[in-house]
Amino acid sequence: MSLVNYALKVLMDLIAIRTIAPPGENYTEAVDYMENELTNLGLSVKVIEVPRAKVREYYPEWSDYRPSGDGG
Repeated sequence: MSLVNYALKVLMDLIAIRTIAPPGENYTEAVDYMENELTNLGLSVKVIEVPRAKVREYYPEWSDYRPSGDGG
């Protein structure tokens, strides 16, 4: 697969994941997809979750929301 075709595939895959902001629907699915793609390219990936206290401080209306797929 050419680099251009690979880039288009990844972009189309990401666009197909219905993320809605706010509140953050399907973010976990999008993050998992990107983590997998980057890892497969040999990159080191560290996913950092925003602390709930920061969400509460800046976006109190979403502080109790759990993105789908996070198991919580």
